[in-house]
Amino acid sequence: MRSIIPFYVPIEKDEDLTGWAHCLAGLNHMDFRQFVKEFFSYKAEHISEFSYICNLSVITGKYRESDFPSPRELIYDHTDIMAASPLTHPYRTAQRIQAMLYVPQTHDARIALSRRHLYYCPDCVREDMERIGRAVAHVPHQIPGASACYRHGLLLQDSPDSQIRIAAADDQMQAAAFLHDLYTLRPTGSINDTAELLKSVDEQLVKECGFRNLEAYTRKVGGLKNMGLAFTHILPVISRRFRAEELAEVARKDEKEERAACEQTLKRYAPSLGIIEWDYPFAQVLCNKCGNTATLFYGSILEMPICKYCMDSLSAEDRVRERVRVRTRGDFVFKSLQPHKRIVVTHKCGTDMSCKELSALMLAGKLACPECGKHIGERRKMNNGMYAEIIDYGGANDVTVQFENGITRSGIAYSNYILGKVAADEDHVGEMRQMNCEKTGEIVAWRTSHDIDVAFETGTVQHRTYSEFIRGKIRAPRPSRIGEEAVMHCGMRARIIRDGGCNDIDVVFSDGTVRTGVTYAHFRERTILPVKGSQKRTDRLGEERVMNCGEHATIIAYRNCKDIDVQFARGEVSEHRTYQEFQRGSIRATGHEM
Repeated sequence: MRSIIPFYVPIEKDEDLTGWAHCLAGLNHMDFRQFVKEFFSYKAEHISEFSYICNLSVITGKYRESDFPSPRELIYDHTDIMAASPLTHPYRTAQRIQAMLYVPQTHDARIALSRRHLYYCPDCVREDMERIGRAVAHVPHQIPGASACYRHGLLLQDSPDSQIRIAAADDQMQAAAFLHDLYTLRPTGSINDTAELLKSVDEQLVKECGFRNLEAYTRKVGGLKNMGLAFTHILPVISRRFRAEELAEVARKDEKEERAACEQTLKRYAPSLGIIEWDYPFAQVLCNKCGNTATLFYGSILEMPICKYCMDSLSAEDRVRERVRVRTRGDFVFKSLQPHKRIVVTHKCGTDMSCKELSALMLAGKLACPECGKHIGERRKMNNGMYAEIIDYGGANDVTVQFENGITRSGIAYSNYILGKVAADEDHVGEMRQMNCEKTGEIVAWRTSHDIDVAFETGTVQHRTYSEFIRGKIRAPRPSRIGEEAVMHCGMRARIIRDGGCNDIDVVFSDGTVRTGVTYAHFRERTILPVKGSQKRTDRLGEERVMNCGEHATIIAYRNCKDIDVQFARGEVSEHRTYQEFQRGSIRATGHEM
């Protein structure tokens, strides 16, 4: 290990990391580049003109912990990264932190110092010289877009020796105060939708900042944000429209949503991985299979939630299969390997395709089926006169189209789309109409014109069509019959205790006897008896008729219409005959020839 620094001063509360390194170099009477190579370089050949890699373990191991901050404190408290993070793309923030703080297996924390110029306030330099005897490069002065000192109202200079004192304009002071508040809050998070944030910005304010209109400004900033360069362009408008606390709150809210998305992705595609600790824009992840931990960028969790240690234990083919499954979110399944780093994958629609495993579409998770994707973007005029465009193609019977008025229909057959037989369903929730049953129904749920729910006073009818609703052909649910009572012909009171329909009700009698599975018609006619099987026709007993043989016959036993006993005048009895035979007179006495 190299020798320790001969002379050392502690870093101030809000001192910039690069300025502190310059101070150490000057204190040890060395050129900054030579100083970094001599005492801090991890690998000297990696040092470029404006990028210096410092091995902090060289000095952190030689001084007390109270004298030297941790690498995380240096990054979060002594750089402008977190102050600029709300209006900077999270991937750009992660890149800067990774470039400045990297912990390999040897646990050597390294710092990359990459600022060409430092800025100072003349009055702040004078106060620092009187207080500690040296000039301090304060972090709020180094944030991109800062041109004035938030305390003294002077324009910043690029040298601590400058004595030029120029008063800052009001808008410069407003931006400086805004940046100082952001640095004090240091919010963890990035605003996901900058365009949405700018909808409340006044059009006049945008014009004052040099843009034609809000639309042009939003388009410009949106493109810059994707490259991580929007901060200085968006600052003039944002600092005049929002307070730093409001902006920090929006960033924190979006970061919570991003955390929830990461947790949902792990739960669905990598259940063996769990979050140990969140540290924006990174998360420490634990694999329950192998027990190893790793620090991953939020975006990496969303794009590729895989444990690299578990992947190393798999075969080459299994590794490819797992990467395809995760990157395509289950839309494609690995089938076979091909020469020249190509693979064959199968889409969920059954189509096979060949691609490179490391293709840009595969890495971005945007691999599309050639058969399904060829219809996306197709635009036709439907029979209703409106144009519809295919926005998703899941198969011949699973097409999603969007009409020019913004209405989206899914689950459409492609053949119907070709014939123009796709209607733009409008939402009719809340529409009321009187049905043919003289009951008023209201639409409470609208999925498609062929799948609506209608509510009545007596209940809700589900999964009917809008055409039935218009024609009044939806019958209101009948009220429940449970609790209805009546006195049967046997003299006992019966009460309905279960209503399974007009042919399936249960009743209980006053003596506690229960009859199940009887009809509501019998309940209404009062003909239900307490004991099953005792409900017989007693009115036909004793009925008399002259048979075709000339004999006089009388019904003496009636079990049912197909089981009666008949007695003739001579005393003879004919058993187990039918009542239909008795009515036709076709029953004859024994020994009597017809």
